[in-house]
Amino acid sequence: MRKLSAAASLTIWNLAIFAVLELLFGATMWFTLRRNLYDLVDNRVQTQIEDLNQFLRTQAAEAPVSELQQRLSEKYSQNHVGDFLELYLQSGESVYRSAFLQGNSDGLLPPDAVKRPLQRRVRIAGRPFRFLLQRMSANGRMFVVEMGTPAGDAVATLHRFQFRLFVMGSLLWLVAGFLVYSISRRIVTRRADENFPPVNLDRHP
Repeated sequence: MRKLSAAASLTIWNLAIFAVLELLFGATMWFTLRRNLYDLVDNRVQTQIEDLNQFLRTQAAEAPVSELQQRLSEKYSQNHVGDFLELYLQSGESVYRSAFLQGNSDGLLPPDAVKRPLQRRVRIAGRPFRFLLQRMSANGRMFVVEMGTPAGDAVATLHRFQFRLFVMGSLLWLVAGFLVYSISRRIVTRRADENFPPVNLDRHP
């Protein structure tokens, strides 16, 4: 097996270190971007949940569940905000479920499983969603709300960023490899010249 030259060995070691640093840097940027994007989505859903809580507080405390169901249906059935909403009483009785989720709620949790606020990435009908699940109190009643919104834009942004990060990282790695090899070869050649100076073959009289 042919032994690698000193310049090639130096290049491989330096490129390996550079690749690890690139990977760490790229992963940090990707996870930071993902967290920021999902925070934006979650904040939008949280605002909608607060609006729902405010609406529930305006209802009479003694109103029967059937009346509450009717009022929620009137408010959200024609409103896109309610397209991805499920609302339960603490007992598990359904108060409202959007038409879309009536046949597409496999990725969500039963109300008795929601003990604390949760954020869930759910894929429904082939589309990515971001859901917030939490308990909330209004007029002496405890509710469990599961509300979400499409997260396709955030996922697409992450995919584009990942692709560009890969392309730029690969190009930088190739350019770095060429530069490191060139510099390493010059250094090795210079050291070889210093260790083995040219011999003067001229004869002196």
